Amino acid sequence: MKKLLSILLIGCTAFALSGILTPAVAKQKFHPQVTISSQTGKWKQAINEKPVVRIDCQIIRISGGDDTYINFRFGDDGNTFPSGKRFHLTSDKQTQLKVPVNGMSPNGEPLVINAYNGSVKIVVVTVHYQ
Repeated sequence: MKKLLSILLIGCTAFALSGILTPAVAKQKFHPQVTISSQTGKWKQAINEKPVVRIDCQIIRISGGDDTYINFRFGDDGNTFPSGKRFHLTSDKQTQLKVPVNGMSPNGEPLVINAYNGSVKIVVVTVHYQ
């Protein structure tokens, strides 16, 4: 009987601690290190099927002028995020963007980043979930 109680106590303790030691995934980080443009295509990445709060992106403009911009969406044919229609890149230095997504879910579609009027290098993309 004591052995059974010890096993139960250890099992319950391990179960209780598993929630503490293994937190839910709150973000995903990608290091694509790819260059995209209107001519060379877009960057796509499958992400978790959870509501997205924000997307952070470190990006460098490689070519183009002050009219070079990128946008974010879920899926090739999806609409851009309400807050992310156009992010103009007016510098050739690495730029940190914070794109509010306001809890939208990908609904099985990949995250897509498109570039226009120049080429850009995507360095790091971090997706923050609710």
